[in-house]
Amino acid sequence: MARIFVSHSKHDVTVVNFFTRAFATSKNAVKADFMEFEDLEGKYAGREIAQRITNPETQAVFVLLGPGVRSALHTENWVTFEVGVASGVGKDVWVFEHLVDNIEFPVPYLNHYVMYQTDNIAYLQFIRNMIDAYSIFPLFRNTIIFGHKPSHIKCIRCNAEYFLHTPIEQFPCPCCRTQLRPAVDTGLPVQT
Repeated sequence: MARIFVSHSKHDVTVVNFFTRAFATSKNAVKADFMEFEDLEGKYAGREIAQRITNPETQAVFVLLGPGVRSALHTENWVTFEVGVASGVGKDVWVFEHLVDNIEFPVPYLNHYVMYQTDNIAYLQFIRNMIDAYSIFPLFRNTIIFGHKPSHIKCIRCNAEYFLHTPIEQFPCPCCRTQLRPAVDTGLPVQT
């Protein structure tokens, strides 16, 4: 069974519910790991999280940037730790950020960046398709993930490289929070 570890704040209820719905309607039953510190029942959180992320069944980490991530230093540290573990073992790291509520929280490593809206069914369907892609062989997975031709971004400030899956004229680099415009700052055409 394929799994995706979901790095999030429990205080971002709307965001968590949106992604829970995307996983629940997945056609291929990809399991989401929404871990809460309180649910560990006396286990050492660092070891348990690292084991779940490095587990061969875990195919990716989804980072859900919402206002709750910034509300507690505790949460910020855990999100950073989870991204670090995933990058250390070569798992895909997706950063999801709401189109309207940009969160000033740099994520130092990622492969994919998606800006979305929780009240838009098209984004729910897109995210569900990305979830389902992780249930198939990696070669075929890439045809789904890259099928809509995301923009390859290289930030002019921090040199981070990732794929932007949202056609947008301006966005904050998820690594350094510099405002970028694909047509100007990356040499790529703006998708409209």
